[in-house]
Amino acid sequence: MRIIDNKKDYYDYLAGIYGIDEKVVFDRRGSMASNEYHYWAGVMPVYLDSGLTKYVTDEDWLKSPSEGSMYLLEVGFTHYLFRTDGTPDLAPQKGSDHLRRIYKNSIELVDRKTSDTHYDSESVISIVEYDDSYWQRRLSKGYITIKEYMTRTLSIEINHDLLEKSFSTHMIMRNPILRDSLIPKIIPPKEIWQNLYDYLSAMNEPEVKDDRTDIQKLEGHGMDKKTSFRHPVK
Repeated sequence: MRIIDNKKDYYDYLAGIYGIDEKVVFDRRGSMASNEYHYWAGVMPVYLDSGLTKYVTDEDWLKSPSEGSMYLLEVGFTHYLFRTDGTPDLAPQKGSDHLRRIYKNSIELVDRKTSDTHYDSESVISIVEYDDSYWQRRLSKGYITIKEYMTRTLSIEINHDLLEKSFSTHMIMRNPILRDSLIPKIIPPKEIWQNLYDYLSAMNEPEVKDDRTDIQKLEGHGMDKKTSFRHPVK
């Protein structure tokens, strides 16, 4: 696979091991590096480790997901559901009243599914916040406790209706550079590479159109138009 981009990601080195297939091209131009993610409060916790602190404006801080946020990573036909955990700093920074600090300290893979559907038509790889609003509403109304909410989201599986809703209603991070995120902790680089290669290869395959008549199709299954469908002799 050939990757076109001026930035490097954590799986790119595999091109030197597997070789470059010029027929399979991943055009990643326009990818976003981690230092550009202050524009994307919706996926920011994916990029915040315990050793990495992020300073954001009050406006972005209010948009930032709360403890136990769920995200989807789409790589070709494979979808990963994962959860970040951590706590935002509630107090503005001294000397910078308009800035707040957010830090995240863990990531956990909740579910992985492969299907024949790729939801984001504009990029091969993307991140979006998972729409678990049903459980969030129950939590906000006091129907369940935080502990029950966490238990529910920990045991959740990818629901393809919610998956489609997530991509249609939430801001999408397209062609993200993952090396500075928490994702390399849960997904090996070879797996990302293989998912990309399989998807791009499938997109290159020409559509096979069957122009045979119905009779020709039946004959292809070993049937004879003269004898196979004749009325039985009574």
